[in-house]
Amino acid sequence: MRSTRWWLLPETRNALDGSVVVYHAARVHAMVGDKGRLLAELARVRHIPCFWMAPHLKRIDPYLFALHGNPRFEALLNDPKNNGPLF
Repeated sequence: MRSTRWWLLPETRNALDGSVVVYHAARVHAMVGDKGRLLAELARVRHIPCFWMAPHLKRIDPYLFALHGNPRFEALLNDPKNNGPLF
């Protein structure tokens, strides 16, 4: 049976839904203008095989438009390790 608070589990305890929580938390950092923490979170979880972590989605996510042109963000998107198959 699934816990009623599954969305609160970190990615270490819930690999499927935890990464979604991390991604949306990173988007909150983008909304408040904290680009440093946003980039740190995206760099930390970039290896998780999840739909939300795919570089092509980060390119079109309106919450991340402010990062376009940022050298750290562009390096994350263009990293060959990120562009491999998910599975």
